[in-house]
Amino acid sequence: MAVSFIKLPLPESVLQASQQRIEWVMENFSRICVSFSGGKDSTVLFHLVANIARRKKRNFSVLFIDWEAQYQYTIQHVQRMKEMYQDVTE
Repeated sequence: MAVSFIKLPLPESVLQASQQRIEWVMENFSRICVSFSGGKDSTVLFHLVANIARRKKRNFSVLFIDWEAQYQYTIQHVQRMKEMYQDVTE
């Protein structure tokens, strides 16, 4: 039996919904930690959280686990992100 789904349009874009959720987290939690792998998805999340943190004058922690088997470019990217957002990261 085939299951069909109906796509329901939302009143906001994925970006707007993400920003609203991040703002809600910052308003409701005293400490925030972002898990950062260095990949594209977590990089986008890191940028979003950091930009909202700057606007709200908040800091957050970042968890990056170096398995000692990471690509050198990933390690360099992580270091650049750390430098770029040192004003809002703990």
